[in-house]
Formats: sequence, C-alpha cells, structure tokens
Amino acid sequence: MVVRKPTNLFLDEIEVAYETRVSHTGDFAVVKHAALFMSTLMSKMLALPNVTMFNATCAEDLIVKQDRDGVSRVNGVVTNWTLVTLNHMTQSCMDPNTMTAPVVCTFTGHDGPFGAFSVKRLGALGLREIK
Repeated sequence: MVVRKPTNLFLDEIEVAYETRVSHTGDFAVVKHAALFMSTLMSKMLALPNVTMFNATCAEDLIVKQDRDGVSRVNGVVTNWTLVTLNHMTQSCMDPNTMTAPVVCTFTGHDGPFGAFSVKRLGALGLREIK
C-alpha cells in the first residue's frame, strides 16, 4: 500500500511499519500490505469503548436533518443486511434499521455496487457538488 507523505504521521501514530520511498513525484510511505494497515487500524478502533462495527450490513440511505443553524447535516444511516439489499426483488421481509450518530464515516470511495454511495446521495440531496 502506497501513501503520500505526510500520511506517514498517521501510520506512526497507529504503529504501522512502512518504508520510505522518494521519487520524482514526491515522498511516499510504503506499507508491506494493505491488510496490515487495515487489520491494525481495525484492531485499534475496535478496542475503543465507544466504537461498534457492523459486519455484513449495507447503508441504504442517509439520515439528514437540519441543525440549530438551519444547516443540513448527516446524523445517521439507514442500514440493512447486505444480502437483503442485494435481493430486494426476492427479499422483502426485512425492515431496515436506523442508526443515528454524531459522526458518520464512510470509507468506500470507489465506484461499485455500494461504492461512493454517500457522496452520490449527498449530491442527490444538493449538499455536495458532483463533477
């Protein structure tokens, strides 16, 4: 896994080993394998008392509400089991779940069945410009 510096400062903080490489396009930190980064990050995150991980779930929608200043903000997600989401035509017995949170993070930026969902939804709501 290759990341541009100064991302190495985050790698130092979570104690992931890396090699430094310099090229004509900049300085990079090279982690032996992306799985090493992800497993370390997940281990450290899940050790925190206020973090919960939901396996085999899919975000189907965002919960967006206006704050006190009238600014629309994401404050939750509508989720469902991934297999239910993939088979909405055949599986209609499962109601989605709603989860609210002061912070909602999404980490799938690539396009795909579930990729970049949050950005696309924010664009549809007029809260983010999609180019």
